[in-house]
Amino acid sequence: MLEHPAARFLRNLTLAGNPDLVPILVDGPNLPLRRLVLDNTTRPDMRAELPKKFPRLEHLDVVGAAIAFDEIDLPHLERLLLRNDRCSDAALNAICRGHLDRLVELELWCDSMEGPRSSHKLVPLLSRDLPHLRIVRFGRIAMDIADFVLHLANAPFAHRLEVIDLFESSMSVEAIRNLIAVRDRFQSLQILAVDGYNAAGVRRLELVYGDRIRTEPVAKALPSWRE
Repeated sequence: MLEHPAARFLRNLTLAGNPDLVPILVDGPNLPLRRLVLDNTTRPDMRAELPKKFPRLEHLDVVGAAIAFDEIDLPHLERLLLRNDRCSDAALNAICRGHLDRLVELELWCDSMEGPRSSHKLVPLLSRDLPHLRIVRFGRIAMDIADFVLHLANAPFAHRLEVIDLFESSMSVEAIRNLIAVRDRFQSLQILAVDGYNAAGVRRLELVYGDRIRTEPVAKALPSWRE
C-alpha cells in the first residue's frame, strides 16, 4: 500500500494492534500524512523516529504503549493525544520543549510518569504560552492534583481555555476548593469535566461554574473538532 502511486495522496492513517507495522511505516517512503493514529502498536523504540518522519503532522494520537519520543518538532501539530501505560521523563521533556505553537488540543495521561509527585513535571509545559491551545484533557493525575489545578490556572494560556477535562482524575476536597478559588482565571471556559464521585464537591462547583460542569468525559467537545 505504501509503495502504491496513490500513497502520495495519503493524509490519514491508523495503525492498530500489529507492532510490525510501525517499522514498516518508519522505513517506508515519505508520505504527506496529516493525521496519524497509533493504537496498541507496541514498538516504542520506533516511535522516536515518527515526528522526524512526518514533520507536517497536524493530528497525532498514540494509545496503549510506552512513549519513546526524545524530540517533537511538529510545527503544524494541532492535536496531540498521548494515552498510554507509561510516559517517561524523556518523552515529557520532549513535549515541554517541543515546537507546538499551533497546538489546539492536548490530551495527556499522567498516572505512570516516573517518580513521585509526577504531575509537577508538567509545570514546564504549563509555563509555556501556547497561543492556540483551547482544549486540555489530563487523565489520572497523581495525588498532587490540587497543586496541579493551581499550576493550570497560572498557565499563560489559562484565560483562553474552552474545555478542561479532568474526569479521569479523582477530585480531592482541596482540588475542588482550588478550582473554585481560581475560577476567574478561566475566562473563556465552556466545559469543565470532573469525576462525579464526590457529589458534594460537584454541587459546590456547579454553584460557581453553573452548567459548564460535566460529570462525564468530554470527547472533542467543541463543534469544530467533531469528526
